[in-house]
Amino acid sequence: MSTKKLIRNLLFIIIGFILTLVILANVFKDAVVAKVLERSASSFNVPLTVGEVNLTLIRKFPLATIEFNNILLLDSLQNRPNDTILSVNKLYASLDIMQLIDGNVFVKKVEVNGATANYTIDSAGVSNLDFIFEAMAYDSSKVEEPDTSKLQGIFELEDLILEDITLKYSDAGLHLSSIINLPEVNVRGEVTPSGYMAAIDGSARLNNANYDTYRLEDLSSSVISFDLSAINDSIQVNELKVNAPHTSATFSGQVINGKWPYLDLKYAGEISSLKHLINLLPQKLIKEYKIHRLDGGVALSGTVKGLLSDTLLPRIDASYAIENLTLEYDTLPVIDHLALKGSYTNGLLASNSTTQIYIANFEANTMNNKFTASGDIKNLDEIFYNLKLGANVNLNDWIAYVPDNMVQKMNGKVYASLQTSGVLPDSITDDYIEYAIERSVLRLNANNISIKMDSVPEIKNLSGKLKYINRDIKLSELKVKVPEYNVDITDGVLGTKYRGSIYDVDNMTFNIDTFRLELNNSSNFGGSGYLASINSGEYWLKAYTDLNLNEIKPMIPDTLVTELEGQVVASFISAGKFNIDSIVDQSVDLLLRDSRLSVKTESLTVHTLDSLAGIDNLTTQVEYNDDLLSLNKTSGTYNSIDFAVDSASIANLYNAYFLNNADTIFVKGNYNAGDLDYAFLTAFMPEEDSSDNNESSKSEEEELWTYKFQGKVGVNSFKYGKAIFEDMSSKVLVEPDYYVADGFKVRAFGGDMVASAKYEVGSETYSVAQYKLDLKGMDIQQLFTDFDDFHEYLDEGEEPFITSKQVTGILSSHMDGRVIFGEDYEVNYDSLQVKGNLHLDKGSLINVQAVKDVEDIPMIGLKGLDNLQFSTLDSKIFIFKNKWYVPSTEIRSSSFDANFFGMSSFKEDYSYHIRVFLGEVLASKSKKNLAKQAKENGFEQDDATKGRTSLYLVSRMIEGRSKAWFDKKKDRDKMKKTIRAQQGALNFIFFPKLVNFETGVE
Repeated sequence: MSTKKLIRNLLFIIIGFILTLVILANVFKDAVVAKVLERSASSFNVPLTVGEVNLTLIRKFPLATIEFNNILLLDSLQNRPNDTILSVNKLYASLDIMQLIDGNVFVKKVEVNGATANYTIDSAGVSNLDFIFEAMAYDSSKVEEPDTSKLQGIFELEDLILEDITLKYSDAGLHLSSIINLPEVNVRGEVTPSGYMAAIDGSARLNNANYDTYRLEDLSSSVISFDLSAINDSIQVNELKVNAPHTSATFSGQVINGKWPYLDLKYAGEISSLKHLINLLPQKLIKEYKIHRLDGGVALSGTVKGLLSDTLLPRIDASYAIENLTLEYDTLPVIDHLALKGSYTNGLLASNSTTQIYIANFEANTMNNKFTASGDIKNLDEIFYNLKLGANVNLNDWIAYVPDNMVQKMNGKVYASLQTSGVLPDSITDDYIEYAIERSVLRLNANNISIKMDSVPEIKNLSGKLKYINRDIKLSELKVKVPEYNVDITDGVLGTKYRGSIYDVDNMTFNIDTFRLELNNSSNFGGSGYLASINSGEYWLKAYTDLNLNEIKPMIPDTLVTELEGQVVASFISAGKFNIDSIVDQSVDLLLRDSRLSVKTESLTVHTLDSLAGIDNLTTQVEYNDDLLSLNKTSGTYNSIDFAVDSASIANLYNAYFLNNADTIFVKGNYNAGDLDYAFLTAFMPEEDSSDNNESSKSEEEELWTYKFQGKVGVNSFKYGKAIFEDMSSKVLVEPDYYVADGFKVRAFGGDMVASAKYEVGSETYSVAQYKLDLKGMDIQQLFTDFDDFHEYLDEGEEPFITSKQVTGILSSHMDGRVIFGEDYEVNYDSLQVKGNLHLDKGSLINVQAVKDVEDIPMIGLKGLDNLQFSTLDSKIFIFKNKWYVPSTEIRSSSFDANFFGMSSFKEDYSYHIRVFLGEVLASKSKKNLAKQAKENGFEQDDATKGRTSLYLVSRMIEGRSKAWFDKKKDRDKMKKTIRAQQGALNFIFFPKLVNFETGVE
């Protein structure tokens, strides 16, 4: 057969076959369609209508394809007009021809083009599909055994293709509606006696989503792409992808269904802009939650692998990230930037015990502040954490969030970091807090912090570094200013350790390795120390200070100190043991027994509101060690009184005085003062207390200690009333009931005095004073004038025997004396014992009654004795048994020469026997005698009586009546015998040269 004939025959066969198929399709069209519609009607009790229906054997040969046009599924509710539930433009159903010949409708493939489905729920909750759900409801009483001899039903498909499908949903009660478009969806499946296989792929797009007042317009372009397959119990997720505006998510993997599902999935998701996501919410809701701004991105990815059951979880591994998040919430600070990266896993065992949350990096910025964190958390059954936290804070940014009545000003920067690790217990207890502190490292850096608070001094420029690690605290580079007190700490250092429980402070151990503060670049103080525990009380302490008090003064209120200047350098060392319950009682022991002190001051000036409590220019060196207090090179001014102390010491003060031991307090030193005024000193003298203290003194503890003071005392000047004593100095010895002053020197009344004195107390009613006195060149009139004629020492209404207007002259004298004092230190005049001499140059007696009485003697003719001028007066005197005796007194004057002797009592009675040389009385002195007298400034006894006649007179005062007359020899002799007898008796019991005024002071 030729080729042309072969081709022609084949074409005829094909054409004939096609025509046969077309004819068969037309012949069986109505029967097949009827069969299909019958089967559909029996499956769904729905009002289904179909437009034009065509049958073709060509489109999917060897399958028979039925084309349905304009399929409508209507709502069957009787109370409202029928609505369209489903509208299908075209539906192609490809059938197995052989099954179809046997009367079975076995659908192999289905294609749907252009379909729209509506699912609506009214406000009462009734949907347009309720009648279908009711028809499909399961009724076990009507179940029929399926006929498995034949394959039946239109739902046994090999392939289902959906194109241009629109799904519409609305719920009036929820105010929810949406439209989902399925551009193309392919479904494949096969069921065999051994199992089934299925696959689906395609995509879905969300359009016109609405929910209440939510703004879901941006979701209109959201697309879900999927590619899934299943073989028996295994589901393979080749791809499941969700793409929405600024949001995406993908899933892939496998799910095997069984008694317990097995998962092996990968997932990843991202929100690129939280701002657009938050904009989906109702504006009212955003305002209610006070979210003013939210933006940033969130990403999550990971895997899920393992069984899922009531008791088992698959292993979950995840990585998470938040990037560039910004948040403005209510009135809280705006978070300008927040980033977080990390991972999560429930571990190899997929349980709490192997769970780990890892924070690779956390960072948050708000205003000019930055907060960071990193670390991990493990084992949720017994949480273990290892965290690093950091903060860089600008205090000025936070002032707006602090009440104005608390803080008015706050600026500066603080950097803080905390590193901690440990196991978190079920509850936070004291033990855990202590455990957490021990396992933490804290660092704090402050930079130029300034804080101003109400009723609190302002702090400026506070800077420093603080570190805590393993119970060690270190502070360095501390700087701060307190302007109100003019305090400027330019450097501060602290290094300390503690051991023990912070909840058992009494048994904690503290060790201060170093402590130092520097003030204003010119003052500093610091030290080191150790405390075993408060309960044990064992400690040691070393401290020092070098202070410029000019800078310290502003720190002290003016109500306490009005002026403060100078430099103080001090050191203090103490070691011992105390009992906290009686530390006040032990304070003296700790300070004086267990301590050493060294203080050096330079030009120290301190003044208070109390004028008596002030000192100027105090310079001193003070040392205290081993119960010995010493002062060296000490000088200063107290209330305009200069003073100086050199080589002074106090020994045994603690052991003797404070412990009340039978020991002696030794006080030694050289003490000097400037100009003193008795009127000023009276302010420090105790007031007399007339109350009876005998009873209270009996209850006091008996004093076993004693004391001894030895030293030199000097005073530049001492003012007593109008009298001024200058250049005073003395060696001094003071012991209980025993006082000695030796070599007491003073310049006063134009002359000098050297004296020694001793005072001894024999009993409460008996004491003895002894002295020796040398005067040279004193102006006696000035003495009487400055002491106001000794009125202070006279009884009220009593007049002095002689006044400053009645005597002049320059006095020199030597006296030794002894006197006994009775109770209340009253002078026992009967015990008064004095002997010595007086020498008066260029003197005068004016209106002295005893002298004037001589002028009244008749026939003598002595005139001008009311103003008796004399060149010298030499007198020997002694006092014994309450009487003043004058064994011999010589007077040489321009008017006459005389000598006298006699006695007087302390009651103004006197009796003086006077020898006047007549030659000098009846005629004026010769020029030769006057020249000799002027040259020698007085006469010798022989010269005074040579060639002259004596006149003897007596002057007496008895019971207030004075009288002068010629003297009788027997009266003179009697007086001489009396004087010699009394003088002899005095010499027998009074030995001045044997009196010891030794002080032991060189």
